[in-house]
Amino acid sequence: MNTTYSCPNRNAQFRSKTFNRGVQVIRDRYGKVRCIGNVFINYDRYVKLNRVSSIYMKYKRSDILTQVGGLRVKFNHLGEIIHTYG
Repeated sequence: MNTTYSCPNRNAQFRSKTFNRGVQVIRDRYGKVRCIGNVFINYDRYVKLNRVSSIYMKYKRSDILTQVGGLRVKFNHLGEIIHTYG
């Protein structure tokens, strides 16, 4: 059996000698997805996405996404996208 330790904050995963050719999805002990293939996923303390690989996300107030990487998003009062920058 092989053991992999490639993602932070997760339990060890054991694989047998038969290889599955699909993409490996790794979850932490709370059930959050931490890794998809070789892409790492980080969350903030409110369980919102903070970073996927090298792309950062910013939120305004509680759950309004305002920036994804270099793309800034502006919403109206109904939550609809009205303009994007970048």
